[in-house]
Amino acid sequence: MAPTARFLTPPPALFKDQALVVAFSEPMDTGSLALTGDLAAVATPNWNSKADTLTLVPGPNGWPRGPGHTLGLAARDKAGNGLAPLQSQFLVRLDFSHHQPAAAVIGQQAFDGVYANQPFPPARPSGRNLGSPIGNPYLSPDGRLVIPDTGNHRLLVFNAIPAVNDAPASGVIGQPDFSTNLAVIDSAHRLQPRGMAVWGDRFIVSEYGADRVAVYAQSPLADAALLPSAVLGVSDFTTDTRLGISFPPCNASRLLQPTGIVVTPDGKLLVADSGHNRVLVWNQIPLTSGQPADLVLGQPDFTSCDANAPMSQGGASLVSNRSLAAPVGLWTDGTRLVVIDAGNHRALIWNSFPRSNFQPADLVLGQPDFTTALTVSTPTDATVSSGNAAGGFYGEVTSNGVQLVITDPYAYRVLLWNNFPTRNFQPADGVLGQASFTESVIATSQRSLYFPVGVLLTSDHLLVSNGHRVSVFKSN
Repeated sequence: MAPTARFLTPPPALFKDQALVVAFSEPMDTGSLALTGDLAAVATPNWNSKADTLTLVPGPNGWPRGPGHTLGLAARDKAGNGLAPLQSQFLVRLDFSHHQPAAAVIGQQAFDGVYANQPFPPARPSGRNLGSPIGNPYLSPDGRLVIPDTGNHRLLVFNAIPAVNDAPASGVIGQPDFSTNLAVIDSAHRLQPRGMAVWGDRFIVSEYGADRVAVYAQSPLADAALLPSAVLGVSDFTTDTRLGISFPPCNASRLLQPTGIVVTPDGKLLVADSGHNRVLVWNQIPLTSGQPADLVLGQPDFTSCDANAPMSQGGASLVSNRSLAAPVGLWTDGTRLVVIDAGNHRALIWNSFPRSNFQPADLVLGQPDFTTALTVSTPTDATVSSGNAAGGFYGEVTSNGVQLVITDPYAYRVLLWNNFPTRNFQPADGVLGQASFTESVIATSQRSLYFPVGVLLTSDHLLVSNGHRVSVFKSN
């Protein structure tokens, strides 16, 4: 009979220095071992005395970081029978230390830069600077980095994640050139972009200042002259909600100050409709302007938009496992969903993708239970979105499917969970921007984060939008 084998270190997640252990059903011919996949290049095999357990130890630099790493195993037993195929894919967790310094900064000449559109003077937009970037950056499959430069009403495109300070952008979307930052309502301009999502060729951008979401049928990354084909939140690209309409009506089609957006692998579009205290879901990415949403979270129906909506009309506001107050950041893998519920100083997690309006969340981070919405004067390893100032609700989330990262703007830090949370009020494992979990020091330096309001976890980097810059952290 053919021997069998199984990983005692189960995939998909590994720490960078973690040994991989394989158990065989019988003693093996150690000389017949053949390893395949990219992890094989750095693995040193060690057999136990019975030759039925194999330990694979990574090299001095550990396993290569990030998702998508493979390992395959072939061998024969001592009777010459070939092993039933064993192959698996692994994600190697990124590793960041407390108060780790950033490796590079985007938008500033040095880490102590504090001005928008540096240098100051003259403080004018260019291909090298930023003005209040808010929202998560995006990294395309071919390695192009896109940053929502919110204060300059544009998206800046870089050919790769910069490895040096003050790197120039290669392209701009939403403005005719690098030196212009006009706040214009039409199909060519992007007014205060905050969120981005991609599905196939479709490229989607939320515009906080225009109360709308622009949908490109073809991605503008290769051709910035391409225009979006549809708009959500309003009926067309000429509608200006700033003209005497302070609060767009609350229904299934309108948006007020949209922030984070994500798309599931099967094409569902989610938008954090922050000003309406809800998250809207379209079952398919709309290609028709003004198309209404199919599902709503945080509200019992599409015409309710109050913060912390009660279970029924006319009831008192109630913080619960269903309610939202100024949701901002979103992340989903098509099954799990995370919403940064900034007005309630918490993050809500659905373990399975919501299928009904007002569906309750399964977990809460940042608060001990679903009915508490306290802010704190001294942060801890378990508090998130710990405060807000002058009505500015910011907070973002990203994940590689195993690790979870949340920005905590008013504690001037980013929190990292090495395993996806499974219980309420679960504390974080790491912090960037502060020397400890209880500090909230305001500074602008290589180690500090000034109001972090965007985050991106890549295969080996963590990018954090903060102040008028993006700090680039390299995994250890």
